[in-house]
Order: sequence, then C-alpha cells, then structure tokens
Amino acid sequence: MRKYGLKSVEADSLQIKEDDETLIVPAVITREGVYDYDGMLIYEPASEVEKAAFTALNAWVVEEHPPEIILSKPQLIRGTVRNSRFEKDKIKAELVFFKNRCSPEYLEDIKSGRARSVSIGFFFDCMPQSGEFKGQHYDYVKKDILIDHVAVGSWQGRCSYPLCGIGVDTLKGADPYPNEHACRLRDPETINIVGSGERKHDGKTYRVIFGKPKDKPEAGSVEQAYRYPIKAWSEAEARKHCEQHDGKFEPATQKEESDAMQKKNQDKKGLPEKIKELLEGDVSADTLIVKANVLIKQLKDI
Repeated sequence: MRKYGLKSVEADSLQIKEDDETLIVPAVITREGVYDYDGMLIYEPASEVEKAAFTALNAWVVEEHPPEIILSKPQLIRGTVRNSRFEKDKIKAELVFFKNRCSPEYLEDIKSGRARSVSIGFFFDCMPQSGEFKGQHYDYVKKDILIDHVAVGSWQGRCSYPLCGIGVDTLKGADPYPNEHACRLRDPETINIVGSGERKHDGKTYRVIFGKPKDKPEAGSVEQAYRYPIKAWSEAEARKHCEQHDGKFEPATQKEESDAMQKKNQDKKGLPEKIKELLEGDVSADTLIVKANVLIKQLKDI
C-alpha cells in the first residue's frame, strides 16, 4: 500500500549564499535510519535513499506542510531544491529561497537560525520486514521514496540534529540550542558524527551523539555529546549529569523567537478550536471524509 509521510530534520549553523533575488543554504534532507511513524518503526535503507535523491531535484520549498498533504497551491511556494545528490548515506541539497516570495521576517528567521529545521513531505511503499540497524529494531522497510516538497521551520522531528538539516556539515557538536542544554564530551573538530540515540536517566530522556575519531576511521564509535530537552531537564539537573560524565556543560540559549515564528506557533495552539469550527453544521459523508483527512494531517503537525 502506497503511503505518505512527513519527516522533520533540525538544522545546524548556516553557510549562506545571498544575492538580490535569492538566499541559498546547504542541507541534508534525509538519511539512512530507523524512524517512528505513529508507532511503526520503519527502516529507510541507504539504497532507497540513493534512489530517491533525484526526486528531490526542483522540489518546492514551503514554510509549512500544505493542509492538502501534497503541494497544490503556488501561493505556498517560497523556493526550490537544487543540486540534490546522494553521498554515503544521505541526500544533500541546496535550498534556494526566492526573496520575492518570502516575507522579510521569514528570511530573517532562516538567516538567524530560528527556522533551523527541514521537513520533507514524501510518498513511499511500506514492506513488512523485521531487523536491526545500528542496534535499533524495525518492523518495516521503506521502498520507492518520492519527495513531494520540503518545508523549513522551527520544529524538531524524526531525523534531527546532528544527522540532518541546514548546514549540518558545519556542525559544532555540543553548541547549545534554544530548547536543549548541551554537554560536550569530545572536541567536535576531531570527530565525524555517525549517529545519535536516546537514553534515560532518573526517568528523563536525553540524546547521545556518537562519532568516530577523524584520525582513526577504523575505530569504533564514541560518545561525542549529550543533549537535554529543557522541557524535561532543568539546567541544574543537566549540569550535574554532565559533570558526572566529565563533560563541558552549556545551558540552552532559550533565545526568543521572532514575531513571525511566535505567531506561527500560536496558530498551531489554536488548531483544536479551528477543528471544532470545521465540524460544526450539517455535512455530507463525503465532505466529512475529506475534512477528516485534512484534520488528521493538521493534528499530526501540532
């Protein structure tokens, strides 16, 4: 059965090219890994990522995933994808933003790093097949991926930093993020990042960033950094855990979002009321089905 998916990735520091008409940033838009889709653990093999690379070429860039799931309105277009190519286990590309189609606030969010995440909308086939990838169990394998569009915003999703996102090749390891405290265990300049995972301590989840020493590519993976979500970890708790592992601690920056980003997030908080309004009144069964499909998509994006 053909399926549609959304996969978000979080960006790192930016390498920007800019002229009078465009703003261009490099990105990793997807890569091999095991991802959770509504409780389904699905493996995305490098071979399928490689085959999908050409489908990202000239895909449209948008601010938000369209409510109709696939992109159908030109008014939503903010740019395009160019130079998409497969390297090792990922798809790299350049995101080209058209200045005459982007608000000044949105462009500023991109340049400042507030809008640091990339989320692809794509179609794929899902095949039942169990296995493990880098210690992660999966029950399905993703096949025949076709990328429909790329959204750029402030969320954090399935393939997050430091594995995917804008400017990910320039990552600085444990630099602090607005929503995460950081603990640097090893100098990122000496490490090639290869993966990340989650652990729990006292009932709270934190992320572990893994890498391999650049001077010993044949060596096994080592821990490079920890990241602690501020919703679960206080600064004191994260600092104590970091110090227990002889790490260098940096608290979350907690920078304020721009007015445009705050309004966008506020709109999402008000989505339940919008849903109630859409369901009011007499509607036919066919209309209800159409609305239900749209609302399911919106609910997943909250």
